[in-house]
Amino acid sequence: MPATALHEHLFKIDTHCDTPTASLVKAGWDFAARHGFAADHSQCDLPRMAGSIDAMVFAVYTTQAARTPAGFALARAGAVQAFERTHEVIRRNAVQCG
Repeated sequence: MPATALHEHLFKIDTHCDTPTASLVKAGWDFAARHGFAADHSQCDLPRMAGSIDAMVFAVYTTQAARTPAGFALARAGAVQAFERTHEVIRRNAVQCG
């Protein structure tokens, strides 16, 4: 089977995408626009996913603050903000995201 036919036949999943905490935090960065690693160090955007990615797992990470209730709350707030930002971008691009 030719590689292109195999690619179309398989279920393609990217199990680790740092976009929510690496690119979406940049002011004016548009997930629907084509970007390049050389220009802004982004690794994922909708135009580059057009090669038929079937599923994407977005990784959300935060900096570890002090291991205290206040530090945990700060880390959690950063994660929640990244989740909310990711959900908004997906809602805004629902047609392309499926």
